[in-house]
Formats: sequence, structure tokens, C-alpha cells
Amino acid sequence: MVIKNIISGKWCQNSYIVHKGMSAVIIDPGEDFDSILKYVDDSNLYINAVLLTHGHFDHIASATDCSEKFDSKIYMNSGDLGLTRHANLYRFLFEGKKNIKSIHFVNELIDGSTLEYEGLTINVIHSPGHTSGSISLAIEDNLFVGDLIANNKIGRYDLPGGDSSQLEKSLSRIKNIKNIKWLYQGHGDVLNFDQLLQII
Repeated sequence: MVIKNIISGKWCQNSYIVHKGMSAVIIDPGEDFDSILKYVDDSNLYINAVLLTHGHFDHIASATDCSEKFDSKIYMNSGDLGLTRHANLYRFLFEGKKNIKSIHFVNELIDGSTLEYEGLTINVIHSPGHTSGSISLAIEDNLFVGDLIANNKIGRYDLPGGDSSQLEKSLSRIKNIKNIKWLYQGHGDVLNFDQLLQII
């Protein structure tokens, strides 16, 4: 399995393209749509889905662009749909550059659900706290947590949708997930599981 990280925007947000062979998903497509498109084209990938860990503007900036270009469905937890409707306001407040196209329809990701594509099995874990609809995605021994962990720190809960008590419960839960070796955070480098335990 290959995990390609594309860093986008002022806040150095991580977008991930995960693939086996030509079968791929995009996780949290940020502002740099051109780099996403180039990698997909150069690698001759088929994009099965666009997966959003949460609804903050920097993680959804190119979601609709990717969905339209690759004819792929967008998946997220509906708890964050309200955030997506205000994405351009938050983009302005936090000095993002890319105008964000509205997300008109998403497919629901709920706790315990599984997505199956050729070569890829993706398990969904509801991980509220950074936002009410935050999710984590387990793919083999990798866990993509959005901003539940960011820049080697516990995620913020003082932004729209945040809740400190929910965040604490979500962190406790992911700490006990078995067979996870690598954690991919929304901002910052990949962490091994021992580094995660030191943070939380």
C-alpha cells in the first residue's frame, strides 16, 4: 500500500492519497488540488472515494473539485455538514486562499462502518471532540485521525464543533485500538504508536 502526503495551504494541512495498485481513495483534500490531480494522473489511479475526517475548511477545500474531476462520491459524518456550509467564512477568517465549492451531498460515515474497495478495506471510527462529526479511518496498520491529533499535540477543541470531554473519550478510544502502528495526523509528520502514547 502507498500513502502519498500532499501538504496544502498556510496551515500545512495534510491531504492523503492512499492506494494499492490503481485503486485509491483521497483523504481530506486540501487547497492544493493541482498537486492532487498531478499525482493521480501520473500514477494512473482510479479514485473510489473522497473521505473527509471532519468539516473544517482546510480539510475539505478541494473535496468537490475531486468529486467532480474523478467522478467519486464524498463521504463524511453528517455531524459536520453544518461546518461545510460555512467553509468560506472560516477560510476568510483563517486566511485560506482557495475559494471552496459547496458540498451538496455526502454519503454518511458512521462508527463501525466499513468501506471495501479493490485492495483497500477502510474501517470508520467516530472520534468527536475536535468537531462533533470527526472520524478516524483505519486502513491496515495505519490510522488517519484528522485533527484529533495535530502537530504532535492533542487536537484543539476551542474551534467550531469542539468539545473537550468528547475529545478525551476519543483519545482514550484510539489509544486502545489494536494492530495500529502508524498515525497520520491532520497537520505534521506521521507518528508511530509509541509517539502517540506519549502525546495522550
